[in-house]
Amino acid sequence: MNTWQESDGKLRQTFCFSDYNAVRRFANQVMEIADQQNHHPDMTVSYHTVTVTIVEHDTGKVGEKCRKLAAAISQAYAA
Repeated sequence: MNTWQESDGKLRQTFCFSDYNAVRRFANQVMEIADQQNHHPDMTVSYHTVTVTIVEHDTGKVGEKCRKLAAAISQAYAA
């Protein structure tokens, strides 16, 4: 699995899938996790990939909330 990359004050990772249905399910999982944590990432959804970008919107930096969200998203992907 890829790891989160930190650049330009943001965490970013691209997750790969075999088909669009898997992409859709994962994107929905990410949105559920984000709602639970009240921290919402930007997502780019393509046919085989979901790219998630996380930043503290009020500070424009990566904070503890960002790292917690990233860990939960990674755990969902691994499951």
